[in-house]
Amino acid sequence: MKNELSLTNQCDQTFVSRISGPQNGTFTAPLLHNHKNHSRQCLYTFLAGPGQRVEVLFTSFNLRGSPPDGSAVGELPACVHEYMDIYSEVQSSDPAELINSPFGGRYCGTIPPRRRISMYRAIAISFFTNKNVSTPDLFEGTYRFINASEYEIGIPIAGSPCSYTITPSMSINKTGALISPTYPGAYPKDMSCTYQFLGESNQRVRLEFRDFDLFFGGPHCPFDYVKVYDGPDNSSALIGTYCGQQRNLVLYSSESSLFVHFYTLPRTANTQNRGFKGIYEFSESFVKLDFIRENDGIHIRGSECDQKILSRKESTGFVLSPNYPYPYIPKTVCR
Repeated sequence: MKNELSLTNQCDQTFVSRISGPQNGTFTAPLLHNHKNHSRQCLYTFLAGPGQRVEVLFTSFNLRGSPPDGSAVGELPACVHEYMDIYSEVQSSDPAELINSPFGGRYCGTIPPRRRISMYRAIAISFFTNKNVSTPDLFEGTYRFINASEYEIGIPIAGSPCSYTITPSMSINKTGALISPTYPGAYPKDMSCTYQFLGESNQRVRLEFRDFDLFFGGPHCPFDYVKVYDGPDNSSALIGTYCGQQRNLVLYSSESSLFVHFYTLPRTANTQNRGFKGIYEFSESFVKLDFIRENDGIHIRGSECDQKILSRKESTGFVLSPNYPYPYIPKTVCR
């Protein structure tokens, strides 16, 4: 009886951030002896402290089952006898409330789930098996409790856990980081986040994505996407819709505001992409666009100073550089 009790105690495990305790550690699969061939389900709960989030990273993974398409997309029918369910949007530490948390995906096979960052202060992992014996080498991972402040990028917008208004007054040098809600962990499904950049009247907004990794469903981005609008909300002119992996994506507002909408589609299959990380800047020093309008050009939205020049039935005309006839602005590229 004593041995059976100790084995049972290893099934459910809780890792809690404490002021005087460790802020990181490791975890492994439980050691289970199912003599009566009953299935077992074990719950691993990671609880961060106030102002923290949880990061979970798997270092090895060797569960039975074969996810479809040769990758760990984990559609539910593929993982039957042994699998792991992940919940990274847990708002309550009560196990009974887990059923009300958004389902983060089911995994089996040998390809580990991607890194997870909690949306709030907790991550829960449910491990199911019907094997006679389960050993700790079925999966291994690390966890750590991280500072949540980098995800609080502005003034929260009511009704959304991931929407913010960002203004120049929020930083001394009018710059800051833009980061998706669970970056660099796999982002949740069925999510809508907005970022409203509101500058002063003489400023423009520059947005540079340093890392951009969304699910690619085709050139029109019908699944997950980032939409960027040239103005204060989604009724403004659309600069572009972006998905997949983007390189060197730099965008400018035409005037003092920019609106970003990050959307992920509700679906059964798991998400494995990181999301995005970038930097923004409010500045009075970006090129003023009057020189384009005054010479019948059309500013190309999203660029600092690129323009189209139309004939308008004229055989000749003028092309001006920014700030002409005064000294040109250094480190500026206009096309």
